[in-house]
Amino acid sequence: MSRWEAAKAAGVILAATIVSKILGFGREAALAAGFGASAAMDAYLVAQMVPMMLLGLVGSALTTAAIPVFTAYGTGTKKEELPRVIWSTFHVVLLALSGLTAVGVLASPLVIRLVAPGFSPAQAALATRLSRIIMPTMLLLGLAGWATAVLQARKSFLAPAIVGIPNNICLIVFALWAAHHGGIATLAWFTLLATSTQLLVQVPALLRSGLRYQPALELTHPAVRRIGILMAPVVLGVAVGQINTVVDRILASGLPAGSIAALNYANRAAMLPIGFLITPVLTVFYPSLAARWSAGDQARFRELVEEGLIICLFLLVPVTVGLALLRVDVVRFIFERGAFDARATQATAVATLCYGLALLPIAWRDHLSRAFYALQDTSTPMLTGFAAIAANIVLNLVLVRYLAHAGLALATALANTLGCVLLLLLLRRRLGGLGGRRLAENAVRICASSVVMAVVVALLQHLFPFGGPAFIKLAGLLPLPAGLASFAAQALRLALLIGAGALVYAFGVRYQLRTLFLKHAKRPFPGILTSRH
Repeated sequence: MSRWEAAKAAGVILAATIVSKILGFGREAALAAGFGASAAMDAYLVAQMVPMMLLGLVGSALTTAAIPVFTAYGTGTKKEELPRVIWSTFHVVLLALSGLTAVGVLASPLVIRLVAPGFSPAQAALATRLSRIIMPTMLLLGLAGWATAVLQARKSFLAPAIVGIPNNICLIVFALWAAHHGGIATLAWFTLLATSTQLLVQVPALLRSGLRYQPALELTHPAVRRIGILMAPVVLGVAVGQINTVVDRILASGLPAGSIAALNYANRAAMLPIGFLITPVLTVFYPSLAARWSAGDQARFRELVEEGLIICLFLLVPVTVGLALLRVDVVRFIFERGAFDARATQATAVATLCYGLALLPIAWRDHLSRAFYALQDTSTPMLTGFAAIAANIVLNLVLVRYLAHAGLALATALANTLGCVLLLLLLRRRLGGLGGRRLAENAVRICASSVVMAVVVALLQHLFPFGGPAFIKLAGLLPLPAGLASFAAQALRLALLIGAGALVYAFGVRYQLRTLFLKHAKRPFPGILTSRH
């Protein structure tokens, strides 16, 4: 992929991701308004976790393992074999996930008792019922993951990038309707229906790519076996991560009602920058990393790894600082309406602060893991995942006693930091260095600019407190219905705080911005950070 093609792909993914994430927050806001941080929402989230947990063992591992293999078979003498490889993989996924879905439906009562032992009998029965309704989403999302792997291996990024858009639109409408017509069980049925769009939206792109159905199931084909070999460590690594989620839910189920929902909303709010800013970058980096290593260009491979780390620093350090300062404002703006009250805002905001500390470690961990996957080394991320989850479980058990649900969020941040550090050290040793001095120089400038930004934002928060008259009067000048005036005032205040902070930060890192957008205008991303300034 040329630099210009990579830049276009990143732009397409970024635009689609922004729309999808905005709608995703509309979805969460609709769920919060309709069901709040309640016992019913806790049951729904636990029911959703079960198929997501099982899917995580296969779906993400499939995409990760299949892209390098599909890419390798997409060129040269092996090109004619690619359709058989693709459809053999499809049928394996279809059969495996159909079986897992059936097992999940039958075993739902046992699974719910295991993952939510603190639920009352009535709440456990509700979660079991919802789990059986939602369980087939595992099959739908697994097939959607297969389609994503096929399309991304063919450098087709648009359809995979927009899968969340119809899904979120459907859930926004369905959540608002279900809150008044049928309740949480109706929402579960609508969740299943909305999930199907993630597969359906990719079908036209698959057809346009020239892919035609073949009844192939060649389990002994070298490519199919290679995908299975690469998947095995990823499945184990993801399983370890799922253990963390299970432990979180087990402990949270014994906390006051609404704790699971508060953690879910906080995680959604804190992880927004990953989806907006980092996912588009890393999605395009991964095929490029795989291609560079496959071509034997280790110097360029190392350069791409360094650039990814610096971009994550550049984008996420100020976001982490800003989120810490504006956590209550952000949660109130997104969620506080309907059944989501001020108490739920405070519970969610403190967890948002803790999850926010994980932003940079998670971004670095994902980028470094993809670098290992490009090396066709899936074992190292798995082993570092074991270490991180062991630390997470210990930290969960300790911190939940003192910080309740916020302790679970803080444990997640600390464990992700450990996993990130381990991956960084191991990849640095594998590649013979990762430009530590360059990273440090950028980090100093970025952190200094973020501190100045924090001072300015804190001062503006003091000058323009929430509920102050300035923005209420300003919102009153807009031609809005009376019920939207308060929402508009909050939006204007947040826009001022975020906009001022962004300008101050941009001024502080103006030399890096010049490197990003001026010095390399003719050499678009990936590769935009090749300057040593």
